[in-house]
Amino acid sequence: MRGGCSIGIDFGTTNTVIALARPGETVRTVAFRDDRELSDLYRSVLCFERLSASPHDIQAQAGSKAIRAYLASIYETRFIQSLKSHVASPIFDETRIFGRGYKFEDLLSVLFRHAIADADGQFIQPGGRVVAGRPVAFVGGAPDEALAIQRYGEAYRRIGILIRPMSTSRSAPPIITPGA
Repeated sequence: MRGGCSIGIDFGTTNTVIALARPGETVRTVAFRDDRELSDLYRSVLCFERLSASPHDIQAQAGSKAIRAYLASIYETRFIQSLKSHVASPIFDETRIFGRGYKFEDLLSVLFRHAIADADGQFIQPGGRVVAGRPVAFVGGAPDEALAIQRYGEAYRRIGILIRPMSTSRSAPPIITPGA
């Protein structure tokens, strides 16, 4: 590994894990903070809360904060889990949350933005190499692999990471570069 940090992202159905490899150091996982604890697992869930009747007064939470918000909220909520299960589904075009449409890539980029914030800048470094995992086979009745790759690519692009062309090997993860 030359130069900066290498980052591995495993966006899972239940949890997301991010690993860091720096020259001369032991590989470690990113510790995500929330109001109560640090964890190297980031829950792959979202909670949207409608804080008032205004369509603009909606707050999103992700990870453990989303779970606690859902359980404790006095407001109307929408809890999203198992998001990854829909990435390759052409049937899933969007979901409506309090009158606003969200596509898969909208939801995933919200999750990623919160994960970045909750990691306190540990893994976003200019010039670092990023490897994003992907399933060997996508789930669903008729999964569309090209659609899944496009959706992942768009979600990463929205947080400033562009995917380079993927290997033709089904087991090889895409290589992505921050801010490319």
